[in-house]
Amino acid sequence: MSDGIVSMSRTFTLATPAGEASLARLRSAEGITAVRGEAGARRIEVAFDLACLDGADVVSILERSGLALADGFLARLSRRWSDFRENNLRDQSKIKRRCCGNWSEGG
Repeated sequence: MSDGIVSMSRTFTLATPAGEASLARLRSAEGITAVRGEAGARRIEVAFDLACLDGADVVSILERSGLALADGFLARLSRRWSDFRENNLRDQSKIKRRCCGNWSEGG
C-alpha cells in the first residue's frame, strides 16, 4: 500500500455461466489485474487496482464483457458489502501515517 497501489479482490456470482470470450475480454480490461474462473463457471474472482477502478467500474466492465451478474437478494447484498469494504480500504490508504509521534512533517 505504500507505493500507492491498492489491490482489491472480489467474487461475483453470475446469472449465466461465463463464456471463454467474455473471460478473455475481462482479463484484457485496463485496471483488472487477475481473473480466477473458468468457462462455464457461475462464480468468478476479479482482482483490480483500487487506485484505478472501483466496484461500479468493475461491474460495468463485467457487463461490457458479456457477463451478467446474478440479481438475487444475497448477490446484491454481497456487492453492497464489498462496496462498503472497498470504500473503507480506499479511504484508509489515503491516510498519511505518522511514526513514533513525529508530527513535524506537514502535520
